[in-house]
Amino acid sequence: MRARATLEWVTSELLPRKVTVRSRSTRSTSSRSSRTAVQKVDATRAINREPWRTPQSRRFWQSFRRSAILLLAVPGLIGTLALPAFAFTESNLPPASNFSQLEAQSLNVNEKALPILVNRDTYSATTTAELTASRAAEAAAAKKASDEAARLAAQAAAGTAARAFDPNRSSSASTDADLSGYLDTVSTVWQRPVAGPISSPYGPRGLICNGAGCSNSFHDGMDFSADCGTPIKAVSAGRVTFTGSGGSYGQRVIVDHGGGVETIYGHVQTGSFKVAVGDLIEGGTIVALVGATGVVSGCHLDLKVQLDGKFTNPQTYLEARGAL
Repeated sequence: MRARATLEWVTSELLPRKVTVRSRSTRSTSSRSSRTAVQKVDATRAINREPWRTPQSRRFWQSFRRSAILLLAVPGLIGTLALPAFAFTESNLPPASNFSQLEAQSLNVNEKALPILVNRDTYSATTTAELTASRAAEAAAAKKASDEAARLAAQAAAGTAARAFDPNRSSSASTDADLSGYLDTVSTVWQRPVAGPISSPYGPRGLICNGAGCSNSFHDGMDFSADCGTPIKAVSAGRVTFTGSGGSYGQRVIVDHGGGVETIYGHVQTGSFKVAVGDLIEGGTIVALVGATGVVSGCHLDLKVQLDGKFTNPQTYLEARGAL
C-alpha cells in the first residue's frame, strides 16, 4: 500500500511538470522559428527593393570600380611620362634676340606723381613704336640737360674769372670808370636789405656745423632774420661783380659800390639770382632771394661789408649812413 501511494504521488506531482517543461520548449522553438521566418521575409523584400546589396552585386561593382580606375589612371601616367619627349622643341621657343622686341607693358602711376616724370616715358609706352619714340625723347632730353649744365658751368666759370672772390683782395672799383660815371647819375642813398630784425651781429659767436661744414668762431657779417624766398635788395647803387657759390658761405651776390666798398649777400637760394655779373644796379634793386645754402641753421640773409678787401662791422657802417 505504501508503495502504491508513493507511485501515485510521483505520478501526480512529476508528470504535469514534465509536460509543462515540454510545452515551454515547444513554444520557445516555435517563437524562434517565427522570428527566423520573418527575418527571411524581410531580407527577401530588401533584396527585391535593393538588388545591388546581394553578395553577387557587391562583387560585380567592386570589380567594375577597379577596372574603371585602371582605365583612367594608366593612360594619364603614360602621357605624363612621355610629355618631356614631345611637349617642347627648339622650334617652339622664341629666339633670345627677340625678347627685347616684345611689346612693352603698361604701368598705372599714382595721380599725385609729377606728370613731367611719367609723361610718355618708357614705363607708360604700350607699343614697340611708342617705346622707341620714348627712348629717343629721353635721349634728347638728357642731351639738352647736359648742354644746359655745360652752358651754366661755362657762365659760372666766366663770372668767376671776371671776378673771383678773394676776401683779402683789394677792390678794383677805383679803376672802373663806367661805375664812377654811373654813380654820378644815380642816388647813392643806403638802405636796409630786408625788413627782418638782426638775428646775429658782427663779432665772436659759437660754431655752426652742418653737412656743408662749420662756420668760423668769429662772425664777419651780420645776419637778418627772414623767411626763405624773401627778396633781397641792394643796399646801394653799384656794379654786380660776382654771382655763384662761395663754398661754406653758400650762394652769394657781390656788389661793388666804388671807392673800395663792397657788399656781400650770402646764403641766398640756389638759382634765385635776379642780376648778372657786370650789371649796373641802383640801390633797392632785388639781387636774389633769401635762402639757407652753405653752413646755416635756417633761412636768413648774411650781409657782409668790405672796405678795401677787409671786413668791417656792417651794422656800424649802415647805421652811419642811415640805413638802420
